Amino acid sequence: MGPFARVRRGHIPVVVFSLLVSAACETETAAAGLVVQVISDVESRDRGEPSDPGADLDDRPDATADAEPDPVVTDGGDPDVDSDRDPDTDALADADEPDDGGPPRDTPADTDAPTDTPTDTDDRPDTPDDGPDTPVDTDVPRDTEADSPPDTAPDSPPDTAPDSPPDTAPDSPPDTAPDSPPDTAPDSPPDTPDVPTDVGGDADVCGNAPGQLFPPGAPWNTSIEGAPLDAESAAIIDYLQHNSDSGGTLFQIDRSIHRLEADAETPRFEFSPTGSHYSPDCDTAPVPLPPGGAVEGHSGYTCESGGDCHVIVRDLSDCRLYEQWRADVGTGGYEGGCLAIWDLAEVPPPTGRGRDCTSADAAGLPIAPLLFDADEVAAEEILHAIRFILPNSNIRAQVYVQPATHSTGATRGPIAAPPYGARLRLRSDFDMSVFDDSPAATIVARALQRYGMFLADGGRVTFTAESDRFTEASWDDVGMSVHDLRGLEWTDFEVVDGGTRYSWIGDCRRVPIVE
Repeated sequence: MGPFARVRRGHIPVVVFSLLVSAACETETAAAGLVVQVISDVESRDRGEPSDPGADLDDRPDATADAEPDPVVTDGGDPDVDSDRDPDTDALADADEPDDGGPPRDTPADTDAPTDTPTDTDDRPDTPDDGPDTPVDTDVPRDTEADSPPDTAPDSPPDTAPDSPPDTAPDSPPDTAPDSPPDTAPDSPPDTPDVPTDVGGDADVCGNAPGQLFPPGAPWNTSIEGAPLDAESAAIIDYLQHNSDSGGTLFQIDRSIHRLEADAETPRFEFSPTGSHYSPDCDTAPVPLPPGGAVEGHSGYTCESGGDCHVIVRDLSDCRLYEQWRADVGTGGYEGGCLAIWDLAEVPPPTGRGRDCTSADAAGLPIAPLLFDADEVAAEEILHAIRFILPNSNIRAQVYVQPATHSTGATRGPIAAPPYGARLRLRSDFDMSVFDDSPAATIVARALQRYGMFLADGGRVTFTAESDRFTEASWDDVGMSVHDLRGLEWTDFEVVDGGTRYSWIGDCRRVPIVE
């Protein structure tokens, strides 16, 4: 008989007991390790960090502690609470919130944060909200709060640098998510005034009217002077008036983003996706980079600050608008974050590039059509809506309204806060005499009355204009500084009907453009 044949019922030999105890300990230790790892992954996800330790996210805003240096803002620099922009220059110093500035998207966190019913939103990586508040008279680019961690994007640089890359000289530049399930409301946007579809003989080859990008029917090209108010307008305006976290940058203007022009002869370059490139949200087609161009907040294509570093290129030869977050052409080649390619010959559908899909901006909207520039002010007419941003703490947690298609995990505002995509307009009874000393500000104010402004990204500097590096007129020519709109109050605005509230759940479904 074997050594255990004589064991009587209810008795276990010491050696067996030892073996059982040892096995149990090993199992408990392994289980504990698994639990710790799961908790670590969940916490990383909630902070907007990738669970993959190899992800290239060292420059993300969430790595920043809540305590940041005293807020400083510059001409093009928007020290947003969720970004690392350099407040003293027109170059990006951080990475949008985009992020934050940029197109990042998070995985909604399961928390008890306030939410709408129903709601739906998407988001960028989490980032601290304590940013510089003291405005500085400079044209320094600023970042927006960084978005969520990449889904699955290689962090390694390209094997070889692009052929004859454009000028690469150094430049002189989501937190709690509502638990409510996405709603099943239709995707159609709220009723808007009829808009003309015939732009006459002045239209460009893509059918875009002078002073506009995309056909006249695009939402940002549509007048909302007679549009109905949103049911939550009064509550949202009251919230913003008493809870703004923008500090000294409130109603200041960021002028750090450049818009470049390309044609059929402009060289195209492939890029190596970084951790700021999300799939299937982002596209991977080669990008036209005009010689002598630059990324946001810099003098060339090298992103030295680790900020948003948007590169925006309009190519009329193929009617495309290329917008990329965190683009960087350096000695190691061309690396880039989320690339959003827009068809300028078509009015985007209500769902944009796809429900829950990000773009080069956190709300999933295009950036260029919402930038006002010195040429428009010189012509005394702005014919489109304007881009504005808020700190993540002042944006409704993980909710958006169309035409936005995305929110981020970094958003953590209450139900009274505006969601991504909210469209505000300056009241028709606003006293324009506030801007008697700035005719240029009056021109912008009129555009805010006629076309309004869209909440598009997370950050501190309220308004976004185009830099004057590639425009005919300069900001000095039109006599406008970054502080000229600071006579405004939130109570001077009202919220236009935004329609259905969508809860962002990160379920982007689209086929990326690869060529």
